[in-house]
Amino acid sequence: MTTPAFPGAYGWGAEAIGGRGGAVKVVSSLANSGAGSLRAALQATGARIVVFTIAGELELTSPLTITNPNITIAGQTAPGNGVYVTGERINIQTSQIIIRYLKYRGNLTAPARGFFAFRPFSGPVNNVIIDHCSGAWSPDDMIDMWHEGAVSGYQGNQFYNITIQNCLFTEPDDGHATLAMFRGDYLNGGKNLIHHISYLNNLHTNTGYRNPFVCSQHTEVVNNVIYNQHWYGIGIGDEAEVDIINNYMKPGPLDGKVNFNRDNEYGDNPMSIYIEGNILQGVLAAGDDNWPYVGNEFSPWGNPSEATHRRTIPLSSPVYPYSPISADTAYNLVLEEAGACRRLNADGSWTWNRDTLDERIVDEVKNDTGPSTEITNPSTQVPPIVIAGTAYTDTDGDGIPDDWELANGLDPADAVDGSLIGSSGYSNVELFLNGPQEVQMSVITDLQAVEAALRQEALDIVAQADAVAQAVVDLQAVDDALDAAADVIEVD
Repeated sequence: MTTPAFPGAYGWGAEAIGGRGGAVKVVSSLANSGAGSLRAALQATGARIVVFTIAGELELTSPLTITNPNITIAGQTAPGNGVYVTGERINIQTSQIIIRYLKYRGNLTAPARGFFAFRPFSGPVNNVIIDHCSGAWSPDDMIDMWHEGAVSGYQGNQFYNITIQNCLFTEPDDGHATLAMFRGDYLNGGKNLIHHISYLNNLHTNTGYRNPFVCSQHTEVVNNVIYNQHWYGIGIGDEAEVDIINNYMKPGPLDGKVNFNRDNEYGDNPMSIYIEGNILQGVLAAGDDNWPYVGNEFSPWGNPSEATHRRTIPLSSPVYPYSPISADTAYNLVLEEAGACRRLNADGSWTWNRDTLDERIVDEVKNDTGPSTEITNPSTQVPPIVIAGTAYTDTDGDGIPDDWELANGLDPADAVDGSLIGSSGYSNVELFLNGPQEVQMSVITDLQAVEAALRQEALDIVAQADAVAQAVVDLQAVDDALDAAADVIEVD
């Protein structure tokens, strides 16, 4: 059995190992590049865990591309109210990545590009989990997973085993007011190159569309909250294979449609959609049939045929499956948990840490307020208040505060003990990064592992039963043949 990325990691990306056992890289500068910068840490080689000793605005003047695998970005270690990236995006072009508690705020003075872009140019992109991140004010998707297929020449480099969970994405620019897409170029076979994607417990607000947009295979969109969209809620593209379960959609001042939009571009191509338990506030209640609300807005193919496009059995589950809760319950949980909402103290305890922007967004959802027009210029928005805070003392530079090391029997003067991996499957620095819920949440993930094992055992029993049934049929056929032969002998 594998060790999950961290306790509470779910879905297809939950087995990411990140920088486990590797070197600690310290971000001590808000500069675009150079010693102590985020760029230097992300572009280093070898397994690495990135921690922060500084807070504030970190402007990327050019795209920051991750091509070297095995990295953990621990935004929860930043002092004050954390680091937020502005300017260019972070390009993910490799595997084994864990990113937590990082923020993106579109540049208030220069064009912004988006938060994370997945691209196939350096190799396969797999085993990636993005958790508790916040993003706002971008003219392109916060999560941009795009594969051109054969036309790119990189069709061997697939995107798979990826989870985005507990994130808060809001207020994309009016020029392209979108937040998340998983899209392969249909005409060039790209749709088959993005698969096994989990999109769980995320909050989208003040948006145009793509909440998210799915044109990928074996994808689950579960327990997300979408508020104040202008065009449509969840989009479904050509030949998508997706489960849409227990999401909560709520209209706001933008007065958009609360629906599931079929957005085929290339014809009446069959999709595979399992859809249940969703709530469209004021339109679709819990328990109602969801299919009548899978509509069409932007293509001439009409509403999808239930016989052709609807699936009645969910897709298979990952090793660490997420068990959906009701849409009503998810609404409250997501408002409580989404985004970069806490940081770690030196003793390993959590401190509530939403910045003023994320607090405004959540308050708007709760109070049915927010903008009545899409954002056209981030410079007109009120930037979050920056609280610098004080970095914790880490004498040996192993990523663990001295206070936590002393309290847990480690030596704050020994730089080696942070990377040691214990019986839990985590290194000591990861045990600190996981926070005080680690023991409680390990029980949850252990139960999930048991559930997965029992599910597999049940499948094995069914397969054995089928084999026994077939053997009985075969024996019956032999018996019938023997009876027939005996009858022939008796007649002779």
